[in-house]
Amino acid sequence: RYLFLETILSARERLIIFFTGQNIRDNTVIPPSVVVSELLDYLEHSSLQFPVGLRHDTEDLPSMKERKKHWIINHPLQPFSPDYFTGSDIFYSYNEENCRAARSLLSDPLPPKVFFSESIPSPDAGLTKSVEISDLVRFFRHPPRFFCEQSLGIRLPVEEEPAEDVEPFTLKGLSRYGIRKMMLDSRMNGERSEQEYHVLKESGHLPVGTVGQYDYEVLTSEVEIFFERLHTLQPAWEPEKVMIDLTLGDIRLAGQIMLSSPQGFVHYRYGDLRGRDHLNAWLLHLILEAAFPNRSWRNVMAGTKSRVVFDTPGEAKTELATLLDIYRDGLTRPLPFFPQTSMLYAEVLSTGKSREEALSAARGVWQPSDFTPSSEGNDPYQRICFGKTDPLREGFCTLSETVFKPILEHRSVFDWADLPTKNIKPH
Repeated sequence: RYLFLETILSARERLIIFFTGQNIRDNTVIPPSVVVSELLDYLEHSSLQFPVGLRHDTEDLPSMKERKKHWIINHPLQPFSPDYFTGSDIFYSYNEENCRAARSLLSDPLPPKVFFSESIPSPDAGLTKSVEISDLVRFFRHPPRFFCEQSLGIRLPVEEEPAEDVEPFTLKGLSRYGIRKMMLDSRMNGERSEQEYHVLKESGHLPVGTVGQYDYEVLTSEVEIFFERLHTLQPAWEPEKVMIDLTLGDIRLAGQIMLSSPQGFVHYRYGDLRGRDHLNAWLLHLILEAAFPNRSWRNVMAGTKSRVVFDTPGEAKTELATLLDIYRDGLTRPLPFFPQTSMLYAEVLSTGKSREEALSAARGVWQPSDFTPSSEGNDPYQRICFGKTDPLREGFCTLSETVFKPILEHRSVFDWADLPTKNIKPH
């Protein structure tokens, strides 16, 4: 501190102090050393900061931000900032390369580049393609991701949440959903343990103490209600594995489907039914109808707020062939199809509203926000394939209508109020 004061006193006409005040990566503020901070604090309350001739008691005093400009100079983050090439006496540079870069920044921006401007050859163009049912389901869950992984061999690392280093005191949304799912799955599989509470507590899923006990009782009550409803839908659960080998044009569709009973399947999700849930159930429903047209199917999809039952489509093979054509197209380019966003677009359109209104609603769920940070528009595969371009255009509209219009036409949605429940003891 003494040496710093001696330096100040030794200055005659001008004193210049350099310090690193901004982060070289993101330009965030970095506090200077203690002695420089003390000097800045002094200047903020000193008359030296006021221009000559301006009284301290005048009402026209400049703001603190304006006054600091007289004695603090913040340099731009990059050396190619246009501020260095304006002829200023404060910011100046003689670097020709940086000057060219600054000039390009001031010129009209180029249109954003797209990841894919044309299709690539199909992996097995001209050959009879054999498609696994599981691959078809995975494709429609996330077409751009399927294209990147299967056609380009691009697999992005999964970003895992950092482990909590403190004990939980309350159950957050995702934690609550995960615990409900575990509890429901164990009941559906007949594997519920008498030590369920202790297992959840010791594994760190529940808060400690009385709060954890209370949360478990609430969750148990909620799960038991949904479990009872599922068994009311289909009291006799007789799992059956059905083998599929279906030829549609030049495509062979093969695989297996697990049924809940000989009448069909009951797919369930502890939560709202999403676009991908509809797609998964609809695909399997079409495959069963196309492979076994003489059987009477009753395929159900159940969520906590409602349940969906699909009727028999007139031309199951035709609908399935259309989806297989989309699948083949999706192996050659990233398709602008996003299950949740596309379903909302189709639902709004089905109410008689215009395309513009449907697109406006779709953009509301596509774009990430504080309430929906995990929206489809924030997905890393979407950012790779579509960049800064707007994928919700003509191709998106056509695909969304082609896929979801038949689903909406052949589904019947019921709430749980019309379904009587029985006291069924969990397995």
